Amino acid sequence: MRRDMRRDIRRDMRSDMRRYMRSDMRSDMRRDMRRDMRNQLYSQLKHQFLSLSREPIGTRKMQVLSYITIRRYSSGDEVHPFTFSALHRLACYIDLVYNNLSGLFPELTANKVMSIKKSITDGTYTMWPLRLSVFPKSKIGELKRPKYNYIMHANAQPNLCYCVNPTQEDNLVLMGLGIMLNNKIVKDNLLMDNSLGFKTLLQDYLDIVCLRVNVSILPKLDLTNSMKTINRDTLLYKLSHIVMDEEILSLVSQFLYSPIKDESGIEYKTGVNIPSSALITDVLLNFALIEFDKEFQRLFPQFDYTRYINEVFVSFSTTESKQGKTLEIFEQKVVSLFDQLNLSGKIISIGPGDALVPCLGGLVSVSQDSLIQVQVKEQ
Repeated sequence: MRRDMRRDIRRDMRSDMRRYMRSDMRSDMRRDMRRDMRNQLYSQLKHQFLSLSREPIGTRKMQVLSYITIRRYSSGDEVHPFTFSALHRLACYIDLVYNNLSGLFPELTANKVMSIKKSITDGTYTMWPLRLSVFPKSKIGELKRPKYNYIMHANAQPNLCYCVNPTQEDNLVLMGLGIMLNNKIVKDNLLMDNSLGFKTLLQDYLDIVCLRVNVSILPKLDLTNSMKTINRDTLLYKLSHIVMDEEILSLVSQFLYSPIKDESGIEYKTGVNIPSSALITDVLLNFALIEFDKEFQRLFPQFDYTRYINEVFVSFSTTESKQGKTLEIFEQKVVSLFDQLNLSGKIISIGPGDALVPCLGGLVSVSQDSLIQVQVKEQ
């Protein structure tokens, strides 16, 4: 009987030990897999930033940064038992932006960035009002920002520029948020094939435009003023279908409805629905104009159409001109489409031999032999 009891006790002890070891092993495996997943995600993000590290901070560096697309783990890829929340992914983007573009944030220390990331992951981050800066137009060349990053309003003095800037903390968060939203838009294939904003670099977009031949008329559409007319609630509603995360949508909403105050703290009414703040502004405008891409190409399937954020090129071939597709009728239909979609824009038509017209990244013209030529600006 004693032998049986000892045998049973030894068996129970071995069973308990094996059970304990399996439980402890599972815990270690889960911890290791979480760590490996985080390291792999971080390494993947860091690898895509390597090309930026040797470039000076400027327009091209921002283009490459915003062009990056990060692969997410899904059922078709490697399976991991642990998935980052949207706010944790945003914190990763913020960390990488800071590590690779620290020159944009001279006032932020590593400890301050850690505090920002913690408030992001906790869901407690709140943005400051946007700051208004006023300076003479003669100094506009000293600021390396696209023209559409300057504030637009009815009562502007003609010799002054009005520029909106977030705080450095908010700018860091908005850059991470802009990259995150853009990656989702590109990954889900929401942009049409000939909508190239952030799917390609700006130079590649210009090269594609220059491939057209037999161009009799080159209408250029500038949709910058749509920043005034796009409905913010509608934009947030459309974003909610792809983001599906209340905390991320809340940050976008904070930006869209952020008050703009001058140096004395007085709120400034601009009438602009998408504030101008570089990357996040471009991403939101690019997303808001997806419907325009679809409607335009449904209305004009015969024309070559290419859009890069706020700029559209449409080319008339010599054959189409002979068929009676006149410029006047085209412009009337485009203006009607603007009204239908609550957009606003300018149409400039360029013909062979006309003067150079400014475009994103340079100056565009049509040669006498009906070819599109672009003089690229040095960056």
